[in-house]
Formats: sequence, C-alpha cells, structure tokens
Amino acid sequence: MIREIREKIIMEGLGIDLKFLLAQLVNFVILFVILTKLLYGPIRRVIEKRSKEIEESVKNAEKIKEELASVEKTKALEIEKAKKEAETVISETKESAKELSAKINREAEEKAEQIISKAKNEIEAEKEKSVKSMKDEIAAIVEESVEKILAGKISDKEQKELVEESIKEIEL
Repeated sequence: MIREIREKIIMEGLGIDLKFLLAQLVNFVILFVILTKLLYGPIRRVIEKRSKEIEESVKNAEKIKEELASVEKTKALEIEKAKKEAETVISETKESAKELSAKINREAEEKAEQIISKAKNEIEAEKEKSVKSMKDEIAAIVEESVEKILAGKISDKEQKELVEESIKEIEL
C-alpha cells in the first residue's frame, strides 16, 4: 500500500492522472486500429500497387532494351547479308559483262574476217576477170595482127610497128 501511495504521489506530482492516462491509451489504440484499417491498409495497397507497376515498367524497359539490341543485331546482320548479296550480284554482273564483251569481240572479229575473206575473194575474182579480159583483148589484137600479116605480106618494119602499136593498145 505504501508503494501505491508513493506511486500515486509521484504521479500526481508529475501531473499524471491514471484514469486519464488509461483513457488516452484506449483512445490511442482505437485511433491506431481505425487508422490502420482505414488509412494504412489502403495507402499500403496503393504503395504496393505502385511499386509493382514500377517494377513491371522497369522489367518492360529492360525487355524492350533487350529486344532493341536484338533488333539492332538482326538489322546489322541483314545489312551485312544484303551487302554480300549486292557484291555477289555486282561480281556476277561484271563477269557476265566480260563474257558478253568477249563474245561480241569474237563475233566482230569473225565478221571482220568474213568481210576480209569475201573482199579477197571478190578482188581475186575481179583480178581473174580482168586477166581474162586482157587475155581476150590480147588474143583479139594478136588475131587481128596475124590476119593483117597473113593478108598482106608486110615488111619487117611494118611488123615491128604493128607489134609496138599492139603493145600500146594493151597498155591502155
């Protein structure tokens, strides 16, 4: 009992009323329970929801980063592949152009050879025709000369003049 009295005196000396302290303690517990149920729970749920959304956003951002890196890598590979294909097409085109050029050159050379050969043949034919024509003319002149010689007896001097005249005709 003395102890209780002593505690009561100390409490009164400090201005603490036990009934009021208990009432405040009960009020605090009630207020804590109400705040926990009404405010803390919803706020906690909103914060957790927001945290999850942020985590998902971060994960999505990382996923998008990875996909972007993958797309960039694929793009680089496709560009390299396209360059190689273009080089192959260019190389094949150059080779085809070389072959076509060589073919055209061969055909042109063959055609030139044909033209030259044809011209040589024509020249040879013309030469033979000219030679034959000359032979015919010479034969006609000789025949005429022989007829003159046989028709009349001509002197050596006239024969010489006739031969010289025939030679001049041939030269023309």
